[in-house]
Amino acid sequence: MKIKVGVIFGGKTVEHEVSIISAVQAMGFMNEEKYEIITIYIDKDSI
Repeated sequence: MKIKVGVIFGGKTVEHEVSIISAVQAMGFMNEEKYEIITIYIDKDSI
């Protein structure tokens, strides 16, 4: 059974693009045989 991991990224801040890049890099290092990666993107216009 895989462990579910949520990766939250994006948001309204000026760091929006940096957050996306960081999330993609972090997910690239996760072992997909061990973890089920659930992406949660927050766009600039939300909330």
